[in-house]
Amino acid sequence: MYFLRQLRKVKLPAQMLVQFYTAIIKSILTSSITVWFAGATVRDKQRLQCIVRSAEKVIDRSLPSLQDLCYLVDGISKGAWLNRSSIIFAGNDKWSVDPRVSIVSSPGDKHEYSLQIQKVDVSDDGQYTCSVQSERSPRPKLLNLIVKGLCH
Repeated sequence: MYFLRQLRKVKLPAQMLVQFYTAIIKSILTSSITVWFAGATVRDKQRLQCIVRSAEKVIDRSLPSLQDLCYLVDGISKGAWLNRSSIIFAGNDKWSVDPRVSIVSSPGDKHEYSLQIQKVDVSDDGQYTCSVQSERSPRPKLLNLIVKGLCH
């Protein structure tokens, strides 16, 4: 946040501040999100959202909530999780043979559609995509899972 404030002080355009936020701050907040988001407590998610709100005040623009990363907004929208070129889930249908992956979802008009990976391994490293298809258009969310080491 310090550097975002410094960039605002030198009067960088709001669009460039948003780009800085997306490239630096958001990438840190969402690092390995496919592993930890489903297990995060409400308080954890609120703390992360406070950082997003602080950035919004600095930039003076609305930013997407971290909790909007992969939600199905209505009863019509469909979701899919992919990694590399493989489909992991299409809707609630599991295409992966990996027993460690599952979908975490919650009922309601705007329900969570998170990918959960148990016992994360170095081979899980890479880009994951949550694609939500609504009546209007697909909304892909790209997430990078970085596995730096294993705890045993």
